[in-house]
Amino acid sequence: NSVAIDQFAGVQINASGGVLAQEAGSLKTPGNLTITTLLISAAAGASQTVTAGGKLEIDAPAGGTSTISGGLGGSLTLIGSSVVENGNISLPSGNLTLHANGSAGSARNLSVSGSLDVSGTAKNFINATDYTIGGQINLVSDNGNVALQPGAYVNVAAQPGGGNAGGLSINATNGTFSLASATVATSGQNGSPAPTLDGRNGQGGTFSLDVANL
Repeated sequence: NSVAIDQFAGVQINASGGVLAQEAGSLKTPGNLTITTLLISAAAGASQTVTAGGKLEIDAPAGGTSTISGGLGGSLTLIGSSVVENGNISLPSGNLTLHANGSAGSARNLSVSGSLDVSGTAKNFINATDYTIGGQINLVSDNGNVALQPGAYVNVAAQPGGGNAGGLSINATNGTFSLASATVATSGQNGSPAPTLDGRNGQGGTFSLDVANL
């Protein structure tokens, strides 16, 4: 199903237990959209697109326990004039796209300081273990920059016992890509660690970088 919210300059979604995308559909807002939740995930095979006409921000509240559990192979696309991801997104063996499509000023950048996890899984059966591959993460800014801030965690890894690693694609053809250093992270206001890019285990992992400047 497709849902469009109209006549609001800003929309705030608070979901203490988590946000679980199901089936196929979309959500659109004309202005800024802020989602505050412990976890965003998707049911098996789900395909959803969330589009904000203004800034899209994802935040995680302090404390609490998520009550949702995602399935395999979900697809989620998050679009805003600028995108700030400070929360936790988990799509096991899934496909995740964060896309900043703004055209002017600071309202066109993509910033990640939260967790993006599309890693592979291991499922135990009676006498065997079945592994799934890592998924795909796409970070896109049409006219601005892509930045992995202190505390960011990007995971496309396979499991140690089997499966292949996934892929990470970063596209900012009119901007820059920046990765916070350990020094910056240590001196940052929140004391968060340096960003982590995790593509361990298996074979076939890919990394693509297309930017105007580094």
